[in-house]
Amino acid sequence: MLHNKLVTAVPHVAGLNPKKFRTAKMPGRWLMNPNRNILDYQLLTNFLMLSHTERRELAKQIGTSPSQIIDDLMGIQKGNDDILARIKNITNRNPFLNFYI
Repeated sequence: MLHNKLVTAVPHVAGLNPKKFRTAKMPGRWLMNPNRNILDYQLLTNFLMLSHTERRELAKQIGTSPSQIIDDLMGIQKGNDDILARIKNITNRNPFLNFYI
């Protein structure tokens, strides 16, 4: 929900819509929408650049608090850091994989 609100509330680089820019192009028809589960973390972190009043208003619109959104963003970042550390550990053990990553 925050992602959808930020798409309309925050000005975008070069006027590009981040949802359209990140849309997966898949051949054929699918029973589910793969684009629905893709979030732009860079767009989500724009929440941190908003003024205190804008943060509070945006959080209120989606039924949460600014502190909860910030906690969630920190959790996502921690998860990303853990995944990247695991990938680095794997590539350190097998130098051949560095070619592909």
